[in-house]
Amino acid sequence: ERLAFETRDGVRVRGLLTRPAEPAGRLPGMLYAHAHGGDFALGMDELLRGRGALLSPLGPVFAAEGYVTLALDHAHLMAFTDTLRPTSERFAPIADPASGNYAFIWDDEGHNISHARDYFIHGYDPATGERTVPWLDRELYEAWRGSGQSWPAFSAALTPYQDQRLGREPHPESTASGLVGLDCRFLDF
Repeated sequence: ERLAFETRDGVRVRGLLTRPAEPAGRLPGMLYAHAHGGDFALGMDELLRGRGALLSPLGPVFAAEGYVTLALDHAHLMAFTDTLRPTSERFAPIADPASGNYAFIWDDEGHNISHARDYFIHGYDPATGERTVPWLDRELYEAWRGSGQSWPAFSAALTPYQDQRLGREPHPESTASGLVGLDCRFLDF
C-alpha cells in the first residue's frame, strides 16, 4: 500500500506499507530503512522492487513471515531532520547546516543515514554493492591502504570504537577522495 501523511509540523511524508494478505489480529511491525545501493531514484520502492545486493525484494518476504513493514521515502525523512533544531526554536524554515543545530540519524551499525550535509551520508558503491570507504583518520587510512584489502574486508577485522580521540586528523587523501561518509565506529577525529 502506498500512503502519504503530514506530520504535526506540516512535513508531507510518503511511505510504502506491506503486510500479510490475511492478517489475523495484531501483528509485529518494523520500520524499513532502505539503502538503495546508490540508486537514489529507487528510494522506498526498494521494499517491493529489491536491489542488486538483496536476494529478493524484502517486503513480500516480511509479509509472508507475518510482519507489517513500513518504508518511508528517505528524502522526506531528510526534509524533517534537516530543519529540526534541538533548541527552543524547534524548527528552522530551511536546512542550515552552518548553524550546527540540526538532527541526523545513524543506523544500527553506526553509519550516518540522514544528515543536513548530504555528503556525510554513508553509501554504497553502485558497481560492487559494497559499502563505500568512510572518512578516515591518517593512521587508519594508511593501515587500510597498506593492507591491500578492500574496505569491507579490512574493516571486518577492526574493533569498532577502538582508541577514539579528538586529537587525530582526517587523512588528506581520504578527504580528497570525496568519500566522506560518516561511520561513527571509525570516526576518530
